[in-house]
Amino acid sequence: MLVNKLVTHLSLDHTLDATVGTDAVWVGDKPEFVTIENRTGLRFDGSGYVKLSENLLDNINDETGFTFSTWVFVQPGQSVWERIFDFGATEGLPSVFLTRNFRATLSGFGDLVADGSKGYKENSWIHLTYVYTPTDRARNSSAGGRVYVDGQLIGEGLINQTTSGLFGQLKNWTRTLEMDDHYTHNYLGHSQYAADPNFKGILSDVRLFNQNLNENEILGLMAETLKDQDIIDIAKSRDLDLGLHIISKDIELPSSLFGDMVDVTYVSSNPDILSVDGKVNHPQVPTHVTLDVIVSRNGVKDSETFHFTVMPKDIAPYEIKIKDEKIADVSEILYGLFYEDINNAADGGIYGELIRNRSFESFEFRDFTPNDNVCGCELGRNHDPYQGWYGDLDKTEIKLTDTLDDFLNLDKGTNSHYISVTDGTLINKGYNDSTHKAAMLFKANDTYDLSLWVKGDAHVVVRLLDENNNPISKAVTIVVEHDTWKHVENIEMMVNASTLGQVEIKVDGQADLDVISLMPKNVWGNQTDNPSKTAHKNYEINKNYRMRNDLVQSLYDLNPKFLRFPGGCISEGAFLWDNVFDWKQTMGPIETRKENFNLWGYSMTMGLGYFEYFQLSEDLNAYPVPVMACGVLCQARSDYAAPAGGSLRDYYISNFTDLIDFAISTDFENNKWAKMRKDFGHPETFDLKYLGVGNENWGDEFMANFEVFKYEIEKHMDTYYPGQELHIISTVGAQADDDAFQDGWKFLHGDHKGVDRLEFTDGKSLFEEDIEWYQYADHHMDTIADEHYYRTSEYYFNNVDRYDFYKRVYNEDGSLNEKETSKVFVGEYASTDKNTLHGALAEAALMTGFENNSDVVRMASYAPLFNKVLFDSTYRWTPDLIWFDNEEVWFTPNYYNQRMFANNIGERVLKTDFSTYEMGEKVLKEPMGKITIATLDSEVVIQSITVRSNVSNEIVFEQDFSKELDVRIEKLKGSIDFTQTDEGLILNQQAIGESGILINENFKDVKVDVKVKRTQGVNGILIGVGVTSLAPKNAIEYAVDYQGNTTGLRVFKEGVEGYRLGDFSTSVVAGNMRRSLHEPLENDSVIDVHIDYGLEKLSAYYIEDETTKGALSVENRTYNKEVFHSVTEDDTALYIKLVNKDGVDKLVDLDLSGYDLKETVTLTSLGGDVALLDVQNVNGKSDEKVVPQERTLTLSNDSLRVDLTKYSVFVLKIEKQ
Repeated sequence: MLVNKLVTHLSLDHTLDATVGTDAVWVGDKPEFVTIENRTGLRFDGSGYVKLSENLLDNINDETGFTFSTWVFVQPGQSVWERIFDFGATEGLPSVFLTRNFRATLSGFGDLVADGSKGYKENSWIHLTYVYTPTDRARNSSAGGRVYVDGQLIGEGLINQTTSGLFGQLKNWTRTLEMDDHYTHNYLGHSQYAADPNFKGILSDVRLFNQNLNENEILGLMAETLKDQDIIDIAKSRDLDLGLHIISKDIELPSSLFGDMVDVTYVSSNPDILSVDGKVNHPQVPTHVTLDVIVSRNGVKDSETFHFTVMPKDIAPYEIKIKDEKIADVSEILYGLFYEDINNAADGGIYGELIRNRSFESFEFRDFTPNDNVCGCELGRNHDPYQGWYGDLDKTEIKLTDTLDDFLNLDKGTNSHYISVTDGTLINKGYNDSTHKAAMLFKANDTYDLSLWVKGDAHVVVRLLDENNNPISKAVTIVVEHDTWKHVENIEMMVNASTLGQVEIKVDGQADLDVISLMPKNVWGNQTDNPSKTAHKNYEINKNYRMRNDLVQSLYDLNPKFLRFPGGCISEGAFLWDNVFDWKQTMGPIETRKENFNLWGYSMTMGLGYFEYFQLSEDLNAYPVPVMACGVLCQARSDYAAPAGGSLRDYYISNFTDLIDFAISTDFENNKWAKMRKDFGHPETFDLKYLGVGNENWGDEFMANFEVFKYEIEKHMDTYYPGQELHIISTVGAQADDDAFQDGWKFLHGDHKGVDRLEFTDGKSLFEEDIEWYQYADHHMDTIADEHYYRTSEYYFNNVDRYDFYKRVYNEDGSLNEKETSKVFVGEYASTDKNTLHGALAEAALMTGFENNSDVVRMASYAPLFNKVLFDSTYRWTPDLIWFDNEEVWFTPNYYNQRMFANNIGERVLKTDFSTYEMGEKVLKEPMGKITIATLDSEVVIQSITVRSNVSNEIVFEQDFSKELDVRIEKLKGSIDFTQTDEGLILNQQAIGESGILINENFKDVKVDVKVKRTQGVNGILIGVGVTSLAPKNAIEYAVDYQGNTTGLRVFKEGVEGYRLGDFSTSVVAGNMRRSLHEPLENDSVIDVHIDYGLEKLSAYYIEDETTKGALSVENRTYNKEVFHSVTEDDTALYIKLVNKDGVDKLVDLDLSGYDLKETVTLTSLGGDVALLDVQNVNGKSDEKVVPQERTLTLSNDSLRVDLTKYSVFVLKIEKQ
């Protein structure tokens, strides 16, 4: 019985006493118990928390597992890192915790996450369960965490033993359960980390079991505290999903819900067409059929009516009319690549070098952790010169005198280590891992170039061996008879077998060795028939431009229009200024390059340097987009560090201006950087038009420096390259929709009010400087803002219209004002569903939004780009676009989706009309709906409303709220009673939910004017338009002074508020101007709210004391989840993208009248069965289950019928006559 497995049970029903286990202790002021919606719980207001027994986990181990369950009522909070529970010891030690957004984490050996955020809701009771399935001493085939919301699995975190690297992390974590000094600090509502705020919300019925419960047991827990009607309500909300409103085939109707606790029966309004067991008899015409669903439990009954249109076999339920009307120009660089050296993407990856630690310079910084080193000063390096080397190491010595630094007159520390060998043998196995296996890929009859620096008195014999130490090449003997360094190069070694192998270096005598390099000849650009016109030349002029052919080809096939490099976080460095990726240290011969430490956990040879990045961009026909540090270290890791000032800031500014010179200057006589490029064999300029200033930065420290950097870069361009095009890419933090993002856009808009004085560093000392904001420019909207968001598939499906709500500014002639319009680079995005088909579909849907908003979205790149799988199957980050190992490359569904989109894109975005059937009638989906006026936790007086048609200018509805109410005015469900007075209608203050009214009539293309004032409270006034349903809620609300800090649009789709959905979002309204629009609203101040709800645009503002405030204008498009789509064209073809996220096939008619097109249509599709939908890393090495399929269709009478299969994305190309 479960009661025997119960470790603790806190009902939190007016007491902290435990019914099982040790009583809890409240830390803070007196605990407050509240009753909401017939359930009582303990309120957490962000100040206090609960401390649990330090022995709480004593009876939990790797054989028992555990389950934590509670009822939770989440209220608006401060941070996504607020904890519902946190079991650990102290900051930095292993722990297990569950955050307010339902993300559970096993922390300590890398975070192992079960993400339940897609089940996140605020202001309603939710039963939340975290189940940890133990490894059972590694006997279980899979183990890890799972998150259940209302008894339904939402967050999957189980790890299979075949994923040995992650399973190893899990085993390390489970061992800590049995350590005496761990899990003694156990909390509800409180974090181990002092920086994390306490939880805001209510908890009730908290239980902890020393057993991993199954779904039926979890449902049983829920039922214990629920009445029959409550169970029915949850079952209807959770399980009663009968699919779409269109029925073309038989449907499955469940006979029970909620783990068989609720019975279901059906009544059809037309059983001849739709039977009660879901069978369809196709009618002659589209027919409206209702299905009454009766749910019951223990005699308690409830019902719900579903409306369907049952379709004839020969009529498509969806139609897209493609209009000859441009809505935007497609950015010339919309789809590109973001390359960062993460997951071993460079050394041992795309860069061809086979020898690991060739220069014996591998190191880690002496103190590479968060600390009090505010100046980021150099703290030294811990070198590991033997990393990657095997053999007779006892016959070697690492030397630090008479180095290549001295011989080549290099900066100190560039090449300060070398190996001295006396009568011994060295082995290098390449880029391997903890298994120490041979990792160099050799191919039969291929040639490999050997080079090295050497001095001494010896015979050095080099052989290539297979993994069993058998020779696969002829031996090469190098006679060394000189006591000064000599560079030996152009030694060709041919292998006779295809295998993973190693290099053997046998020294007979004494020899000093450094920079030992082995490069394959069969690399990108070696062949003259390369698909890239510049590849062979770039190969010839740069001996170091040796790139793994299959990986570069995979990039080329994506048809990228830009290449962003070298990061990402590595571009800015962490903790120490010496960690910043400095392009000048990556130029020239490899022995002159200063190696650095990659903050993702390994050394970088810098063999893949800026010249190679520029060459690669050129070969890919892509614009180079270098991103460099803006005098701010990686704030995600070292936000305590002072920004660069004084001479250090000047140096980093010169890095930008000098790079510009290197790329585009032709002054070979006077400009050293132009001369360098010419000396490298590339006198032609590189096409540098985009330059990233900073990465994932925020706050005054970044903003103050950004203004100076931008000014100096623009001054340099105006002085030396007048009239040349260069777009600066700015940054708005690391998580789109958090506070940093909102403040970042506010800064770019010219509305930031920062500090007057800041602390800076020159890398040696600290000092303060006065700050004068906007002294060089009134705003920075002329830049392109780099946004990053890794989110669940559900988030993407729910926010395809994200950029509908961004600020656009137009000139008097109707053209876009480029300097003031929002411009976005979606620099990093990916579904967090770990390279599933589901994730690829979500990204495809999002990308249709990019295309339809290409006047705002100028650039987009999936991230990360590469993932190298090591022998032990470990990797640092998923999802990733391209997977590879030392032998092969394989592609994710996400890769194929990107390839399909990027190779089928036009120059202009076309307008479309989407039609479907509702209640048997064909309808054009266009903005239309009811109106609501409401507030949250405040008292509001509505004085009047007028609704006027934009077509006729006639008043179609008006109400003076001091007079008798129109019969169409209704109280919102859940709202307390309103009060009518001579002044108007009073919406009384209530703590939970909206207090307000509904005007129950559909309006379209109207102006809405509301006179209203807030009399009590600090929350917002909410005017809803386009309200198509309230349960679930579908609406757009213009929110004035929402939560006391926001003015803008709240967007609801199927009850889910856009831009939140439990991810890392703290914002509550749509668009990028949310912080710039807001001004505090004084109570008792009457405002006139004006909303123009048009068929294509929605604009809103309010007038207070004769001053216009909160003005916005956005695109107004009916949200269409049924068939996400975009259409572009150029002079040669139409390109149509269709995405079906649902588990039913959809017949779609494309109306192409008005276009003169060829009959043959090329269709490329990507999809799969439901069994593949959520399989993580579904495509494996030599086993790709989800791949594109191509076929042709035939156009008939200016129309095309497409059978859009379930769970698929279709890309169609139709050539013009």
